[in-house]
Amino acid sequence: MAKREGSAREQQRLGLEVRRLREQATLSVRALAERSGFSASFISQFENGQVSPSIQSLGHIADALGVSLADLFTPRAEPGPSVIKADARPTFHSSWSKAQIAALTPLAVPHSIEALVVTIASGGSSGKHPAGSANEQIAVVFDGGVELTIGADHVELERGDAVFIPARIPHRWHNAADVPAQIVLVATRVRG
Repeated sequence: MAKREGSAREQQRLGLEVRRLREQATLSVRALAERSGFSASFISQFENGQVSPSIQSLGHIADALGVSLADLFTPRAEPGPSVIKADARPTFHSSWSKAQIAALTPLAVPHSIEALVVTIASGGSSGKHPAGSANEQIAVVFDGGVELTIGADHVELERGDAVFIPARIPHRWHNAADVPAQIVLVATRVRG
């Protein structure tokens, strides 16, 4: 029960952050919907914590707002060295993707990279179809194994395997195994 309540709080907090970023960019709900490829109804439900978007959907919304995925759920930090304790990482649970995203880097300027750890449960995926990201990424499978569709290729990745994903190349993660998979993603930051 506590996990479900925590997930609902995360969804509400994430929705409020998207609303804050949308308003800061002086975008209407309809304008953000058009930029991200979703309906205004979906954006409104998301901002009000009523839906749990996929990782892929979060990426489209972040791109439409001109921010990185981590910008959506990581509190701002002061410039300089930062320690992010494992039990205090800003996280988001996507029930649609059957995944959890946790930030490994603070959002202090002038960082030019971001790092996330994505844990995908059995049967989970980043989205329905492959989609590109606005930034280059390096991914390392830290635990378990995943199927990566990248462009026209399908690759099985196991613990320790790494892959470079160029910007805008459509890709999709899927965990077909019976155990969770953990992937560390390091990406260049989107510059607005």
